[in-house]
Amino acid sequence: GGLLSSNYGKVPSFLQVYTQPYYHDYFAEAGMTPIKKLLHYTIDFKSEENVAKIKKYAGGFKPGRVKIRHMKKSEWENEVRGVVEVFNESLAHLWGNVPLEYDEFIEIADEFKALIKPEFWLVAEAGGKTVGFIGGFPQYAPVFRGLDGEMKAHRLLKVPLKMKGIKEGVLMISGLLPEYAGKGLGTALLAGVCAEMIEKGYEKAAGTWVLEDNPASQRMVEKLGGRVDIHWDMYGKRIDGKKTEETIPRIVDE
Repeated sequence: GGLLSSNYGKVPSFLQVYTQPYYHDYFAEAGMTPIKKLLHYTIDFKSEENVAKIKKYAGGFKPGRVKIRHMKKSEWENEVRGVVEVFNESLAHLWGNVPLEYDEFIEIADEFKALIKPEFWLVAEAGGKTVGFIGGFPQYAPVFRGLDGEMKAHRLLKVPLKMKGIKEGVLMISGLLPEYAGKGLGTALLAGVCAEMIEKGYEKAAGTWVLEDNPASQRMVEKLGGRVDIHWDMYGKRIDGKKTEETIPRIVDE
């Protein structure tokens, strides 16, 4: 979502939008103004300080009755059902959130099943119920970019080699039931995935789709050394004829 508003020289992360600077002019000419920022973080794993923080939070959570485990692809539908229930409840308070039906979510999830590496998907359980989760991917963006939109054999043959060259992860989706917030579980899940990526030899991870008015998610990423390096502007327009005041500054890094 949104229009890229900074760091145009950087290839966006897996599934994130890339737009040219002049796209903003189209929206402005249509009477729209920026109303919300969507932030992109990078956590540098080459930083000894960041790695120390990740190890601290990944190993410091006292589970009690909460168990953290890898996703079980062999129990796919049950896993997805638990994820969508947490997803809907944990994000209900966020701006623009629309709950997802299970059938709709499983249809989306099925398209990504082959791309999921279970070690990058952690599930928190209490009493056999999913209470939190986090999902990450290898940074597939340069791999798919190399296909140039074609699934031809000569291009697909290069995919395994390109996969070996991936040194970056993407932290894409997370959720935590409200009653488990503020107890360190969310940070432990995030740190756990980062620790797995470090173990795989990754040099950094991208934290995607963090709303500017979701301070809990921002603090969680920043605890592990995450820094904002890209953002997108989301535009809006009142339909009652009244003027919409621009709520965020336009930042364009050429």
